[in-house]
Amino acid sequence: MKKVILIPAIFACLCACGGSVTQRTASRTVPATAQAGTSVALEVPEDTKIPVYKGKTSSSQLPEGIQRSFDGNQNTMYHSSWRNQGEAYFPIDLEYFFKEAGTVDYMVYYPRQEGVNGNIRKFELYANSAENPEYRKIGTYDFGGIGSPSIVPFNPPLRNPEAIKLHVLSGAGDGQGFVSCAEMEFYRKNRDTESLTGIFTDGSCSELKKGTGLPEIEKIGNDFLKQLALQLLDGTYDKAFRIQEYRPYPYPNQDVTLKANPFNLLDNPTGIYAEAGEDLVAFVGDTHGSSLSIRVIDYPSRRFGGTTYLLKEGANKLKMKHPGLVYVMYHSEEAVQPVKIHFATGKVNGYFDKNHHSEQDWANLLNGAVAPFFDAIGDYAHLCFPVENYLAGCPKEGNRLIQVYDSLVLLEEQFIGLQKYNREQKNRIFFVADDSDLYMYATAYRTGYSKGPLNQILNPELFRTTQVWGPAHEVGHVLQTRPGLRWQGMVEVTNNILSLYVQTTFGNPSRILQEGRYPKSHPMFIHRYPFSTFGNITNVDVFVQLIPFWQLQLYNSNVLGYTDFYADVFERIRKEKDPATAGEAQLNFVKLCCEISGYDLTGFFADWGFLTPVAVSGDATVFKGPFAVPAEEIGKLKEQIASLGLKKPLEIKYLRDNNVELFKNNREIVEGTAEVTGNSLKLNGWKNVVAYEIRQSSGTEKQPVLTQINVPQEHIVVKDLDDNTRIYAVSAAGKRIEVWWK
Repeated sequence: MKKVILIPAIFACLCACGGSVTQRTASRTVPATAQAGTSVALEVPEDTKIPVYKGKTSSSQLPEGIQRSFDGNQNTMYHSSWRNQGEAYFPIDLEYFFKEAGTVDYMVYYPRQEGVNGNIRKFELYANSAENPEYRKIGTYDFGGIGSPSIVPFNPPLRNPEAIKLHVLSGAGDGQGFVSCAEMEFYRKNRDTESLTGIFTDGSCSELKKGTGLPEIEKIGNDFLKQLALQLLDGTYDKAFRIQEYRPYPYPNQDVTLKANPFNLLDNPTGIYAEAGEDLVAFVGDTHGSSLSIRVIDYPSRRFGGTTYLLKEGANKLKMKHPGLVYVMYHSEEAVQPVKIHFATGKVNGYFDKNHHSEQDWANLLNGAVAPFFDAIGDYAHLCFPVENYLAGCPKEGNRLIQVYDSLVLLEEQFIGLQKYNREQKNRIFFVADDSDLYMYATAYRTGYSKGPLNQILNPELFRTTQVWGPAHEVGHVLQTRPGLRWQGMVEVTNNILSLYVQTTFGNPSRILQEGRYPKSHPMFIHRYPFSTFGNITNVDVFVQLIPFWQLQLYNSNVLGYTDFYADVFERIRKEKDPATAGEAQLNFVKLCCEISGYDLTGFFADWGFLTPVAVSGDATVFKGPFAVPAEEIGKLKEQIASLGLKKPLEIKYLRDNNVELFKNNREIVEGTAEVTGNSLKLNGWKNVVAYEIRQSSGTEKQPVLTQINVPQEHIVVKDLDDNTRIYAVSAAGKRIEVWWK
């Protein structure tokens, strides 16, 4: 299979890469109008784009037909049929026809600007001509399903092709995948091979060769480069943010490697802001054979995808279609070297890097920003929010702000075992403001936040306390392992295991304890099928559904000291084959928890309704679609767990954040007294009680049945308190002592 590479520009500056790395500093750059070359034109020989006059495909989803892949608009796209079931779906052909193509040197594929569905993976390429009307195979390629532009060089060049066909064998997306394309472009290289100048150390035109002086510079025929060289010579050229080395990042494919949402696409902010209609001039050093591009994003106009422009070695002059911040798209799985890029035009907006900048730099950068938005990066988090909100929420403590966001991401990654299992990601998590109607959200490549909460979530003190839940919840969505721990109905539940972990680790009270969710769960332990299956408890209160997942954390980590419990559960789910159905995922979670903890937890899960048979179809009921947990599969699971001879746990259905010590020390109940007034009981002197159970009978039952559960408190009101009522105090070990009977 052929490697898809970037074609070197024909006007790359001479000499091998050299010179020292320009450090990122917080000093403000000279305004763009004073930078070299901004007042004179840079004549850059441009490659010729060959027009496509017609397209044809074997599969499309109207109105996203093949014509959208050559309409010159990256914000529209072609998409194959959404019905991708069946063996006949792939391969899919994309054909492009030319009237007078002449010589074609290379092809550029621009994937969709947002999302991943349809990003092309493996394909075969064919071409024909008037002399040879039958398609002939050019080669087999693999774009890897990434969201960055890819180039196919034609060596030798194609001569007068009438059509070029992509025979696509696979694409990214759900199921077997799809095919999509924002733009497919074809080019003829400019044959003027004369280099612009040979006085620079490399194609980034950022340093002069040793010994270069005025005589050599005066010989430069291009006024733009002459002005640049003079400022480099006399040391007046401000390199901060304009000249940087950009390291490669893996393309964010966590959907494949972690069964999670893809992380950040924009790990390389430049600090450059481009105006609409301007020629953005970028000089690129040695690309080491890698494909590079820039993405220009106009925040906050819901244009996260922005517009992507290809970068080639040497000089690039790019006409900006809209304003926006500039990001380098340099994605590679290989250990390739950084690439030096020099943005000679555009305005310097700057960005904040916690590893290179100080708190004073933070204030200087924000106050000097020229764009409405500003980037700030840490080790694990990347923020992009309006300058006005940074100034309102955090005018001075930028380093602390990034640190708390880094802490949030790191805690959640550690919780799911990324560090333990050597799965730590180089991509960051992206936090960005959006003008959508959604308060907060998570999707591929980012978490988004509306204007309302920005001042609060950008305040480090509030973020660590009252405002941490929202961002932690959204990062939890990014890291949800699917489908094994995100089966049907769990979308807004299992991510909150992570947000609750961050909230409490930051030293805040547990949300489910503070909001009284534990008592709301008690009816679950009283009623049985068909009234209470796990999926429809308390009319789908997601915070009540969260409780059993959190009790597993409290018991294994806080009581038993098994702090890696969930890290090990997540890793097993990542490594094992995906369950075929939601019901299978639910039962498999029960199985994994038993095996990994070393405890027979089937009684606990039965109390919570995980092991209650259920079978629903369609969109009826709270299950939102077909859902089945068959009785025979439950029986098999119970037999399998019983055969392991595991220990029985304590009465953890009554475990709460505020009674962990009773379970940790397995304390016996200290008995007290009870005074009855009407339906009310006053409890005196009772200690080490995890719950009070009220059992009643109508007089015909042999044994009273559980009708009410109360958390320990001084007074209990019992409905229908009569001669058939028994009240018991329950210990952590499940021992029950009678409190009152009549």
